[in-house]
Amino acid sequence: MRKKQLHRVLSCLAALAMLLTLLPTAAFAAGEAETYQKIDTEEAFTSGQYVMVVDSGYAVGALDGAWLSAAEQTAESGTITDPAANLRWDISVTEAGAVLTDSNGVTVAPKGENANGISAGEYTWEVAFAEGTFRFAGVGGDTVTLASNKSAENKFRAYKNDTITGNPNGYLCDFTLYKLDGEGGDVTPPGPEEPETISIADALAAEDGTENLCVKGVVTLIDGKNVYLQDETGGICARMSSAFDDIALGDTVIATGKRAEFGGLPELDSASYERSSGLELKPEVKTIGALTAADICTYVTIQNVEVAEIFDNNGQYASPNITVTDGTDSIQLYKAVLDKNEDGSWPVKVGDVITITAAVGAYNTTLQLRNTEAGEIDLGGTPAGPISDGDQVVIYNPAYQKALSSTYNGFYNSGTDVNSAGGTLSGFTEADVWTVADNGDGTWSFSYEGQNIGMGDSFSSMPLGEKNDRWTLEDAGNGLYYIKNTVRGAYMEWYESKGNWSGFHDINEGSESLFALAFYQVTGVPGPEPGEGLPQDGDTVVLYNVSAKGVLAGQDDNVESPSITSASAVAADPITEIGNGARVFTVEQNGEYYRFKTAYDGYLCSNGTGNNAFYTQEPSEDADWKLAEYNGGYTLESRTAKFNEKYAQFLEYYGGSYKSYSMYNVTDKDIYTFQFYPVSADVPTTDGVVNVPAVHFADGSDAFVGRDYTVTFTVDSVFGVADLSARYGETAASLVNENGTYSFTIPAADLKEGTVAVSVTGTDSKGVAFSGTRSIPVKDEPVISGVFPAANTQTGEEKRPEIGFTFANAGENAEIVMTVNGAPVTPTVSEGRASYVPAADLPDGRTTVSATLTRADGKSADRTWSFTIGQADYQLYFGQLHSHTTYSDGSGSLESALEYVKNLPESANVDFVSFTDHSNYFDKSGEANPEAALYDMSKATSYSQETWASYKNTVADFNASQSDIVAIAGFEMTWSGGPGHINTFNTPGIVSRNNTTLNNKTADAGMKAYYALLSQQEGAGSISQFNHPGATFGTFSDFAYYDAIIDSRMFLVEVGNGEGAIGAGGYYPSYEYYIMALDKGWHVAPTNNQDNHKGKWGNANDARDVILTDDFSEEGLYEAIRNYRVYATEDKNLEINYTLNGEMLGTVIEEVPETADINVTLYDPDASDSISKVEVVVNSGAVAYTWDDPAQLASGELSCSIPARYSYYFIRVTQGDGDIAVTAPVWAGETLKLGISSVECGTSTPVTGEELTLSTTLFNSEQTDAAVKSITYTSGTETLGVQTDLGTLEASSTRKVDWKYTPEAARMTTIRVTALLEQGGTEYTYTMDITLDIQDASQLVYIGIDASHANEYVAGNYKDSMGNFGNLAAGYSVRTVQLNTSEELIAACENAGGKYKAIILTAPSRRDGSALRDPYYNYTDAEIDALQTFNSAGGTLVLAGWSDYYESYASFPAEDHMAAQQNKVLAALGSSLRIGDDATNDQELNGGQTQRLYFSTYNWDYFLMEGVEFDPENPNNNLYSQLFSQYGGASIYVVDGKGEPTALLPETVSPVVYGHASTYSEDSDKDGLGGASMPRYAVAEGDDRLMVLATEQLPGKGLIVVSGAAFMSNFEVQAQVGDSGSEKNYSNYNICENLVGYLNPVAITPIEAVQKQELEGVKYTIEGVVTSNASGYDKNTAFFDCIYLQDGTAGINAFPVAGNFQTGDKVRITGTTSSYQGERQIAVKTIEKIGAAETPAPKNITAKQLNDGSVLGSLVTLKGTVVSFEKANGLVQTILVRDSAGTIARVFIDGYITTDKDVQNLSVGCGISATGLASYDNTFNAPEGPFPRIRIRDRADIVCTAPSGGDDDDDDDSTASIKDPETPLGPGVFTDLDEKAWYYDDVSAVLESGLMVGVSADRFAPEETVSRAMVAAVLYRLSGSQEDRFPTFLDVPGDAWYRKAVGWASANGVVYGYGPERFGPEDPVTREQLAVMLYRYQQYMKRDTSQRGGLSAFADAAQVGTYAREAMEWAVGTELLQGRSGGQLAPLGATSRAELCSILVRFQALKE
Repeated sequence: MRKKQLHRVLSCLAALAMLLTLLPTAAFAAGEAETYQKIDTEEAFTSGQYVMVVDSGYAVGALDGAWLSAAEQTAESGTITDPAANLRWDISVTEAGAVLTDSNGVTVAPKGENANGISAGEYTWEVAFAEGTFRFAGVGGDTVTLASNKSAENKFRAYKNDTITGNPNGYLCDFTLYKLDGEGGDVTPPGPEEPETISIADALAAEDGTENLCVKGVVTLIDGKNVYLQDETGGICARMSSAFDDIALGDTVIATGKRAEFGGLPELDSASYERSSGLELKPEVKTIGALTAADICTYVTIQNVEVAEIFDNNGQYASPNITVTDGTDSIQLYKAVLDKNEDGSWPVKVGDVITITAAVGAYNTTLQLRNTEAGEIDLGGTPAGPISDGDQVVIYNPAYQKALSSTYNGFYNSGTDVNSAGGTLSGFTEADVWTVADNGDGTWSFSYEGQNIGMGDSFSSMPLGEKNDRWTLEDAGNGLYYIKNTVRGAYMEWYESKGNWSGFHDINEGSESLFALAFYQVTGVPGPEPGEGLPQDGDTVVLYNVSAKGVLAGQDDNVESPSITSASAVAADPITEIGNGARVFTVEQNGEYYRFKTAYDGYLCSNGTGNNAFYTQEPSEDADWKLAEYNGGYTLESRTAKFNEKYAQFLEYYGGSYKSYSMYNVTDKDIYTFQFYPVSADVPTTDGVVNVPAVHFADGSDAFVGRDYTVTFTVDSVFGVADLSARYGETAASLVNENGTYSFTIPAADLKEGTVAVSVTGTDSKGVAFSGTRSIPVKDEPVISGVFPAANTQTGEEKRPEIGFTFANAGENAEIVMTVNGAPVTPTVSEGRASYVPAADLPDGRTTVSATLTRADGKSADRTWSFTIGQADYQLYFGQLHSHTTYSDGSGSLESALEYVKNLPESANVDFVSFTDHSNYFDKSGEANPEAALYDMSKATSYSQETWASYKNTVADFNASQSDIVAIAGFEMTWSGGPGHINTFNTPGIVSRNNTTLNNKTADAGMKAYYALLSQQEGAGSISQFNHPGATFGTFSDFAYYDAIIDSRMFLVEVGNGEGAIGAGGYYPSYEYYIMALDKGWHVAPTNNQDNHKGKWGNANDARDVILTDDFSEEGLYEAIRNYRVYATEDKNLEINYTLNGEMLGTVIEEVPETADINVTLYDPDASDSISKVEVVVNSGAVAYTWDDPAQLASGELSCSIPARYSYYFIRVTQGDGDIAVTAPVWAGETLKLGISSVECGTSTPVTGEELTLSTTLFNSEQTDAAVKSITYTSGTETLGVQTDLGTLEASSTRKVDWKYTPEAARMTTIRVTALLEQGGTEYTYTMDITLDIQDASQLVYIGIDASHANEYVAGNYKDSMGNFGNLAAGYSVRTVQLNTSEELIAACENAGGKYKAIILTAPSRRDGSALRDPYYNYTDAEIDALQTFNSAGGTLVLAGWSDYYESYASFPAEDHMAAQQNKVLAALGSSLRIGDDATNDQELNGGQTQRLYFSTYNWDYFLMEGVEFDPENPNNNLYSQLFSQYGGASIYVVDGKGEPTALLPETVSPVVYGHASTYSEDSDKDGLGGASMPRYAVAEGDDRLMVLATEQLPGKGLIVVSGAAFMSNFEVQAQVGDSGSEKNYSNYNICENLVGYLNPVAITPIEAVQKQELEGVKYTIEGVVTSNASGYDKNTAFFDCIYLQDGTAGINAFPVAGNFQTGDKVRITGTTSSYQGERQIAVKTIEKIGAAETPAPKNITAKQLNDGSVLGSLVTLKGTVVSFEKANGLVQTILVRDSAGTIARVFIDGYITTDKDVQNLSVGCGISATGLASYDNTFNAPEGPFPRIRIRDRADIVCTAPSGGDDDDDDDSTASIKDPETPLGPGVFTDLDEKAWYYDDVSAVLESGLMVGVSADRFAPEETVSRAMVAAVLYRLSGSQEDRFPTFLDVPGDAWYRKAVGWASANGVVYGYGPERFGPEDPVTREQLAVMLYRYQQYMKRDTSQRGGLSAFADAAQVGTYAREAMEWAVGTELLQGRSGGQLAPLGATSRAELCSILVRFQALKE
C-alpha cells in the first residue's frame, strides 16, 4: 500500500543520499556466485553472514516498517546459492547471544515492553539450539521469540511466547541457518573485515603524533579531503591521505590515522578509511552560545538566526561566508554551500531568518559552522517551536512508534503503529492528523474535524471537544517535546502498558520516553492502497475470522439487532474448504474506507450505536469499514456505528455470529481479527454466495423387517428448494414437508434383511442440483415396539393392570419370557401383542417387568421397565417458592395472583406457589417490628399486625377453597446492599430490615442477628431459603457463619432465578453457589424460582421446584422440605427419582458405606425432550460418574456403584435442549472438613501499581493429609495467576498461602481464589471471592498514625483499633500507615514526595493493665523537630489525649505524663492549644459510667460539623441527634503568650465540641493538675463549658487538631449505610469524614462520565438531585430498592437504595459502576442527603434519543401517538409510542406502581405525554426487544388525549411525519378515509384539486403530521408556478420529490430555511408556522392580508411567537384557523394532513 508521507522540517535530501550509500555491497557486486551452507551444530554458529529460513520455506528479510519482510527461499542439498540481497543477515555471535543486522545495516530488536513487534535498535538475542534449528528469544522482561506469522504473508516479528505456544502452526520460530561459505571460526566481533576501533573521545585524548588510531563515526561534513566524523562520544576530522568519491553525508565510516591538530581542528591525519554501517546522522538542536570546543566536528541545528553579513569578496568566492546572530551571540557559516539564484544573486540576504544544520568547525579558537549540502540551510527558518498555526501534524512517540489517534478505544485515544525512516513517517492514517492552532498566548490547540482534544476536570482521558483544550510545549531535548495541559497540568503520554494515550501529571525518572513526543508535518495523506495483506479494489475475498475459524455468511432474522451468521472455513490461499452459504465479497474502495458486497445480499453494514451487522442493497456510509493492522490480521471499524455517538465499533465474532462492538478492554483479540482470502475457482458460488446445497439425513435407528420405517432429512440450501424427489430402492417416495423437515415412510412390506438404499435429488431456485444418499441397515430381528403400563406411570385403583408389550417380526412360535418383580409369568400372545393380567392384586409400590422375545432362529429382543401399582408413597409436586405481589414490588394484587394460579391450565404443571413479598413493606421505617415479632405478632406494630394478618388470611382462605393447588405465604428478608436475601416460611410473625439490629451491615451483623433469631427454639419449625446468590444481591459472605443450629433452619438455596425464558436474559442460573454452600457444610436442597415481579405466577417460564411428599398440603410440603426431598428443574415436567443405597434424595446417612449404589429413574412426558447426560456430582462439584449412552438414557433406568469416598452426592441431568435439573444430595457421614477458610488482603488500601499480598488460609480438619495441587486466581474471565505444587496441607491443620499481585486499574475488583486439593486420591475444588477497592495511586494521600510510643488504640491499650478510620479514609483515597518506629515517624514527617498530609498522635501509653508501663516512651527532640517541620510545611497534626485516670498506678516524673509529652509537641508547634492532665466526667449525662460521655454541644459554624444531624428538642437522644462519643478522655484548653491557661480564645483557635454543662474536670491521678482550675469556654452568655475538641490554624502552617480522646478509634467510628430512621451514628464518623475530605477533597464526577464508563466496578462519587422516590418515602411511587438522580450532565439509576429519599433531595453517592438488565447503574456504597433542590424539569425528548441511550437515567417526557399497549394483571404495563419523527419508543410501568389507579383515556391512536426515567431492560421481549424504555413513577405522569373528532379539533400533534410522494390517486382508493369523518369532504376536495396526494397507493394518512416539505409542495402546486430552482440547502437532495417546491418557496419568501444550509424538510409544521406560510403566500400572490382577528379570547394566546403574531391574527380574522376545545388556539400544536385539507378549502375560498 502507498505509505502516507510526511516530512520533517529538515530537508530529506541528505537522507536520500545516505540511503543510496547504504545499499549493500552485494547490490553492486558481480562475479562469483555466493553459496550459503546449512549449519546443523551449535558449535558452527559463529559470527558471519547468514540466510535464516523457517519450516514453511520462508526466509526472513530486511526491516520494512513494523515487520521483517519474508520471501520464499529454497535450498538444494543443504545449500543456498545467491540469495536475494535483502535476505542476507550479518549475525554477530557473543557469549551473551546474537546481534542481528539486516542487509541495510539496521540492527533489529523486539518492540519492547513485552509486546508483539519488531523495531530498529541495538539488542542481543538469546539463542537456543535444538534438533538442528535455532530460536532467537528476547531477554529480560521481553518474553518474546522471533517468528513468522502465516496469517500476515509469512512476515516476521517478535511474538509473545504465549501467542506462539497457543498456535505453533501459525507462528513458526525454528530457523534453519545457512552461512556464507568461507566465513566462520571462533572469532567474535570485530570480524576480520572490520578493524577494531576506539571511541572518538579516546582518539581526542591521545597525544599528537599517536599512530594508527582507528575510529568509527557518522559523516557530518565533507570538505575536500576533510571528513568530519562523529560518534556518541565526540567528533573528529579525518584528513584523508587521498581523494575519494564513495563517501556521502550521513555515511558510517571507519577511519585510521595519526592524531594531529590543525588550526584548532582535531584530526586524524593521513587517514585511510573503509565504509561501514550502523550509525545514524541526527543533529542536536543547540543555540550559538551553547556551542563549545567539545562540539567540534559534531552535527548541530541552529534555529532561527538572523543573517548579519554575507561576504563573498565581491563575487570572488564561490561559497560565501555568512555570519548569523541570535541577538546575543553570533557565528560564521564558513564557505557556505549554497546555490545561487538564476540572476547570480545569493538566495539569502542580510536580515533574513534562517535555520542552519551543519557540522561545527574551528579556526584556531573560533568556532564555525560548516555545511556539505545546500539543503542543510532552511531559508525560511524554523517556526517558533516545532509547529505553527495551521500546520497539519502527526503527534508521535518515537520511542514506541505510536501516533496519537483521534479514534478511541473506550475513553482513551488509540495509538497507530508508525515508522520513521529517513525523515519520513509512514503508517499513519487520516485520523492521526491534527490541525494546529496558535492561541496567541503561548498555548496551542490541536483539532480533528473541528474538535479540539482536551481534558475534563477529572480523569486522564483526552476526549475531543472537552473544555480544557489548551496545551503548552516543554523542551524534552533532541527535538522532542512534552505537551502539557494548561489547566490539568497533565502531560500527553503513550501509556504503553495499557496500549492507549492518556494524560498524566508526573514525568518520573525513567518514564521520560512515554512523554517525549515529536511533531511531523504532513504534506499529503493519500488513501490506503492494497498491499501487505489488504484486499484491492475489485478483489473477491471472504472475511475470515481467526476466532471463529470461519467466514461471514447470511444475515440472521433478528429485526432489532441483526447479525451475520458464520460459515466454516479452513484458512488457505486460496480457500478450498468452506461451508455452504459463505459470502464471497467483491471489494470496493471508497476513499480510505472499504466496502464488501455480494450480488445477492448487497453491502455489509453496521450503524447506530453498534451491536449489529446487516446487509443492504444500496450503498451508504453504513457500508464503509476502515481496516487497520491488528493481531496478525486486520480490524474492521464501522464508519457510522458509534456507541454514545462517540466510541468506535468494530466487527467482532461473538456467540456464533458477527456484529459490531466496542474494543475497550479487549481480552480476546482473535474475535476482532479478520483476514482476507480468495476462494478457489473450484468452489461453486452464485451471486457471491458459496452455493453447495446438501441433503442432511437425521440420525435414525436401524430398520427392522416387519415394521414401517420413517426417513427424515433436511436440505441446506441458501436459495431454497425448487424441485425435490426421493426414492428407496427403485420406488418413488411420497414426501411430507413440515417447516423444512422432509420425511417419507418405507412400508414394512418393502423392508427385507440387508440394506435399503435411499436417495434424494433436487435443484435449488438457482438451478443448482444437489443429491444425497443413505444406506439403511435392515435387521431381520424381533422388535419390542411398545410396553404397557407405560414406564414410570401409576395404576391408581387398578391393582391388576394388564402388563405386556407389542412386538413385530417374531416369526412363528417365538418364545416369550416375561417376569414381574422377578417372578416368571405366562403372557397371552396374539397378533403381535403379549399381555398378562395378574390373578391377584399386586402389592402397592414399584413393579419392574422384564421381557425377552426370542425367535425360532435364536435372535432375540429384550426390554425392562417399571411402573407403580396404586399411588406412590411420595408423589412429585411441581411449583414455585418465590414470587411477589403489590404487597411489595410485584405486579398484581395477591388476590389477582391467587386467581391466576387457580386458573392455570394443567399443561402449566403448577401444583403450589408461594408468595414472598419483601418484609420491609409490612412495617415502616422508623416504626419497625422488634425481633420478638417474628414469633409473637402481639409485639409488632399495629400497622404490621393488620397488614401481615391480611396477607396470611388471604392465602389461608384460598387454600380452604382449593384441593388441587396449594398457596404458601412467606416473606423475603432483604438487606439493601447487604449480604443477600432470604425467604422465610412458617413463622407466626414477620420482621424486616427496618429493624436496625437486623439491618446492621457492618461485618454482616444484621444477617448474623437474623440467623440468631431463626436459631431460637421458637424457630424450629421455620423454613428458610437462600435467594439468588450472586454478585448483584449478595452471596451471604460466601455462605459463612455456618453452625449446626442455623443449618437446621436453612433448607433451600436457589440455583436459578428470574422470570425470563430459560437461557435468555432475565433468567440467572447460580448452580456454582449450590456447590459452594454444600462444600461449606450447609444441608440445603436446590430450587429454581421465577421470583415473579411481573405476574404470570408459577408459569412465567419452565423452571420448577419439585417436592416429593405423601401429604399434599401446606404442612406436607413443609415436612418434605425439612427432609430435603426437593429437586430443581429447568424443564416443567421432568420427573426424577434418585436413591443411594436405597435411601431417597435428601437423606443423611450417618454411617459411611463402602460403596454408593445409585439408582436414578427419569421420565419426561414430552416426546420432543431427550436426556443427553446424567451425572453424579460430589464434593467441590466433581463428577464421580456419568451416563451418556443414548440407549441407556432412553430407557430411563440408570444405576451404578462407586466407592463412597465423598460426603454428598447429587444428580445433575442435562437434556438435549440444554435444560438442567439438579437434585438434593444424599449425604454420607459428616461433611468433608476441608477447604478455604479465608482470603485476606495484606493492605487495607490497595492501590494501582503497588504490589499487594493475598493470603489464602486453607484448612484440613480431617485425619488425613491433603495435597495442595494448585491455587488459581481469576477476575472475571481473566486468569491473574496460578500457583502449583504447593506441598502438603497436614491433617488437623491450617496453612496460609501468599500470592503477590499488582493491580493496574482503580476499580472494585473481585478476585476468585480456586484451590485444588487432593486427599486420599480424590481431588476437590474450593473457591472463595475477595473484593478489593483498588485506589488510584495518583490520587492517593497518606495519614501517618504514630505507633512508636505504644500509642493508645494503636499499639498500646485497645491496640489495633484504628481500622474503621482507615476504611473510612480509604473512601476518600486517603491511606493510613502505621508508623511503628521512631525512624518511620521521622521519615513520614520529612515527607519525601509530599504524600503525607497528616500525622495522628494518640496518647503515648503509660498503662499496662493495672500497672505503669515499663518501659514507656517519650517524644525525642528529633521527633519533635520533625513534627514541627512537617506542620510548618503545611502538614496537619492530630493530637488525641487520654484521661489521667490511666496514669494513677504509680508515680513517675510529671514531665513524662501523657499530656505533658503531647503539650511539649504542641508548644514546639507554636500552638496555644493544650491537653489537660485530667479526666472528663459527668454524674448526670453519661452512658452508664461517669467517664463514658456523649456530647452534643457543637460549633456549628466549623467545617468539621458538616452533615451532623441535630434536633434541638432532643439534643442528647441518639434517636434524633448525633452525639460525639468520648470515652476515658481529658479536657483541652488554651494557654496565653506566657504559657498560662486562659479562658480567652485567640482567633487562630476554633472550638469544635464542648462538654455538657454538667461535665467537670477531675484530677484522677492526684498530681495537682486538672480539676476545678481547668478553663471553661463560653458556649453562650452565662454558659461556660469544658472544651474537648478544637483546631488551630496558624499562619503559613498546617492545621492542628487537638482532642481529649482518640475520637477516631473503632469504638467511636462505627459507620454503616443506614436506611432506617432509628439510632443515629456517632458524630465522630462525620467529623473524621470531614477531616479526611479536607485532607483529600472528594472529586465529584459528572454523572455523564459514569454513564460513559464501560468497565464494571470503577469507583465514583457523584452528586445529583433525586428524580424518583425511595420506598421508605412512598413505596407506591418507588422502584424496587433504587432511586434515580441527575446532575447537569446526565442521570443514572442508583442501587441499592431504600430509606426515605424523595424527589428534590440532593444526595451524594459513592459507589461503583455496575449494570442490571443492561442498564448502567451505580452500585451504592454510601449515600447521604446533602441538601434540597427543585426536581429537574423533565427533558422533552424524541424516541430516537431514548432508543440510542443518550438520555439514559434522566427524567424525560416523550410525546407522540399510541401505537399499541398491553396490560398485565388488569393494569397497563407497556405502551408503544410513535413520536413526530415516526420513531417508536416504549413506555413501561412496573406492576407495583400506583396500583390504585390506571392510565386514563388510553387508546390506540390517542395522543400521549409520558414522563418518567429513561431506562433499559434487555430482558423485555428478548432477544427482539425493544430494550430502551421510559420507566413511569406514577401512572398520573401519563396524560392521554383522545383522537380528534370535530371540525378543527382534528390533529394529532405528535405522530410520524410522512413523505408526500407523487401518488396521483383519487379519494376512493384510500382505505383509511372514513366517509363519515368530519374531514372527508375537505380531503376529497383537495385531492380532486390535485393540491395533495396520498402517501402510498392506498393510504392518505389523514391523522399524520404535515411536514415543511409537504406545505411547500402544496403551495407550489397552488401557485401554478413552473419555476425549477435548485435550493442551497444541504438537506434537500437534488432528486427529492419536493426539491422544486422548496426551491420556489425559499426563493420567493414563502417558506424560509433555518439558515443557508438547512431547510428541515421533514420537520413537523405547527399551526402558527402554517399561518405564517399561508400569510406569506398571500403576500407573494399580492392578495389582501389586512384582515385581523383578536387573539386575546384564546387562553393560550401568550404562546404565539412574536414572529407569527401578525400572521395568526390574520388567520383568525379570516377564520382559516379556528380554536380547539377548551378555548385553545394551540399555536404550537402540530398540523395533521386532514386539518391542512380543511384549512386549504377555507383558504381557497378567500381568493374566490
